[in-house]
Amino acid sequence: FYPEDRPRDFDVCFLGKSTPYRERMLLPLKMRFNTIHVAHGLRDEDARDLMNRSKLVLNIHNENYVNFENRVVQGLFCERPVLSERLSGNLLQPDRDYVLFTSPDELAARVADILNGRRWPPPDVDLDRFTPAAFVERLGALVAAH
Repeated sequence: FYPEDRPRDFDVCFLGKSTPYRERMLLPLKMRFNTIHVAHGLRDEDARDLMNRSKLVLNIHNENYVNFENRVVQGLFCERPVLSERLSGNLLQPDRDYVLFTSPDELAARVADILNGRRWPPPDVDLDRFTPAAFVERLGALVAAH
């Protein structure tokens, strides 16, 4: 995933299967903003293409539980603002690396703020820790430790 100079056809991009929980979170956005939701999910070049054609990227968990999902890192690699529910693992920090939301109304308000230019200082996220080389290095350190 990397940034591409593409027309920004969509305000909001969400690439994740449709669940009742996700649909409740998305409803205010779908009513107010040009939202692309690929309800069966998407990956690889097609996902990168849609993220780069969008002004911002969303991460919504399947259900209301803490989780780490790769679409957050992918959106950051595309240099898009990413809004997400809290992520597990402390690899990325809320309101530093991504914009945290906890409800449909809060999500809609934060999207409006970003689209109106009121909120999104681009994060200074060290994405090198998510490269294949860094992953292999961490695996080597884990193997050596055992």
